[in-house]
Amino acid sequence: MASPSPTDTGSDASSVTSRFLHVERERIKRERQYATKYRRLYSALLSKHEGLLQDAWGGDQRAESCLLDKIWISERNAMATGLVVGCTVLAVLRVIPPVFLRRIGGEEKVQAVRLADEEAKRIGHYKYQRAFAWLVEGGFSLWVGSRAYDYQSKHYSEDAYQTLAKVPLCSGQSIISNRVCDEWVDITTRQIPKDFWKNVDSNSAIYKEMGRIREERAWRAIVQFSNNCVKRRAYERALGAKSTVTGNGGTTEAIDLPTDVPRDIVLSKADAERVVSDSSW
Repeated sequence: MASPSPTDTGSDASSVTSRFLHVERERIKRERQYATKYRRLYSALLSKHEGLLQDAWGGDQRAESCLLDKIWISERNAMATGLVVGCTVLAVLRVIPPVFLRRIGGEEKVQAVRLADEEAKRIGHYKYQRAFAWLVEGGFSLWVGSRAYDYQSKHYSEDAYQTLAKVPLCSGQSIISNRVCDEWVDITTRQIPKDFWKNVDSNSAIYKEMGRIREERAWRAIVQFSNNCVKRRAYERALGAKSTVTGNGGTTEAIDLPTDVPRDIVLSKADAERVVSDSSW
């Protein structure tokens, strides 16, 4: 019996690889449909700790409060930009058409429009026409304003998601980290399959092929917050904090950190396994 040629062997290997990638692609793609379900896990955790942000904002941990102030200032400026742009667009839509109408059609065209409005008032259609016009113009202005807010938030100030993800890295104690970190990491590493997180790992070839997941910035912040929680706990232990083994992977005594958590902190094998692969912002 003739042995397979090198060409046949290479073809078989390529076929196996292709099938494997197809199965993995479908598995990752399937996980996307559970995004809402997974998001509820974090929402439930935050609901459990209702008032957390207010407590942290009003607390005496200066580093953490400064980060929250930065988020508020960034969001306030972005909202102000969106509001100004939206109102400007609405004003332009209300003012410019009559001006153009007068310039292009002259007084005769303006008079014709006025007569049409009077006729619409007479038969009772005018208020519906104006309501529809306001709905269209207002909706368009709102959309433009929201785009301006999003652009301002992403390009001219540090993203609020990105800043919030850094909270576990701040010096001193972190009220937010102390309350939610252990459960947050448990959700990220134990309750949500690893295949789902490949949807936000832009270094993955499959990610590049499939494109962005909805609300990617939020998911990237979620995974980075989790990774930073792991780093904070590792730093606390390095400084002598005591660890306690629990059902969800263990807790570490919260202590005052003399400095921010070093970004290049060396993690133990156990900690490294709880870090979810992601990419830079």
